[in-house]
Amino acid sequence: MGGGNGGGDSYWSKNKGSSIEGTLSRYTKILGALFMIIALAITFVR
Repeated sequence: MGGGNGGGDSYWSKNKGSSIEGTLSRYTKILGALFMIIALAITFVR
């Protein structure tokens, strides 16, 4: 059962953080968090 997974981390998953996709993923998370913080701040200031 489930013998075709390859086992362990692949080359792609090990080096994802240094790739363009990894960088975009990181910045997307940071910008999403900043957007939520700014939106909440604007809501409470009004």
